[in-house]
Amino acid sequence: MRLLRYAILSSIVSLMSCSEDRPPPCIAERIDNFKNNQSDCREATMAKYEFMGSEVYTFSDGHCISDGGTKIIDSECNSVCFLVGIAGSTLCQDRDFFEKAKFLEELFRVD
Repeated sequence: MRLLRYAILSSIVSLMSCSEDRPPPCIAERIDNFKNNQSDCREATMAKYEFMGSEVYTFSDGHCISDGGTKIIDSECNSVCFLVGIAGSTLCQDRDFFEKAKFLEELFRVD
């Protein structure tokens, strides 16, 4: 009986640790690069959103780049769209990103 309890407890712990929300490898690499390159750039941010049924990641340049904007990429590091920048666009795939996207979490911010 003790062995059965141990097996069940081990299975539960194992399942819970697998559900830990880690970014995909290509996103983790981009996050590290962004942190290294933007660490002293005021208001540079990275965040995760849900957009059109998928998780996407935003990389906002902050004030270091005069026409900087926000790159939106999917979990496989494919470009989804580019927001704001010099053109001031908030459209992403013909939808206003900031109205349609659901904020999930902030990954990095420089104040």
